[in-house]
Amino acid sequence: MNSEFCVAVHALVFLSHKQASLSSETLAKNICTHPARVRRVMAKLKRAGLVHTKEGVDGGYQFPHPPDGVTLRQVGEALGLSYICSTWHSGGTDMDCLIASGMGAVMDELFAQMDARCREYLQGITIGAVYRRILGGGQGKGWPDCGSSPPSNRDKTPKEGPVPFPTRGNAGQGAAPRLPERPGGLSE
Repeated sequence: MNSEFCVAVHALVFLSHKQASLSSETLAKNICTHPARVRRVMAKLKRAGLVHTKEGVDGGYQFPHPPDGVTLRQVGEALGLSYICSTWHSGGTDMDCLIASGMGAVMDELFAQMDARCREYLQGITIGAVYRRILGGGQGKGWPDCGSSPPSNRDKTPKEGPVPFPTRGNAGQGAAPRLPERPGGLSE
């Protein structure tokens, strides 16, 4: 997620509230950013059909949809956002260490699943819901439930303490399962 999302949601809520054509300068003043930044974001929203533009003296951007008809997921998709991602990976696939060579793929899978959950969550929040949340003071209601918390591992921890980190040398000593052998062994 990035600040473009904040600019876009703010602009759409404000346009919905004003129910008028507003210039990028007017939007920028309310959002507290530069008009050029607003124009870049609004161009993406226009390409996605979320806003219309009107030329002339009273021209500007218009929000032509019912506020409860546009979800935050649609806004994010119009901007081409990934909500949870990483552009850097620890380790490397060419390394001999099992941990170093496998960490990137595991983290990519984790990030992809979290990103999908964010998209599902934002599907349940509309521009109208954001507006109502602001009018209601922003506390306690108006957002969908995220679901239950992940299960606690507290009850799964052995009474004698945590399982030691697996190494090739401590298998059979009450440790976690032995890691498979790999050419070159584990690196440090």
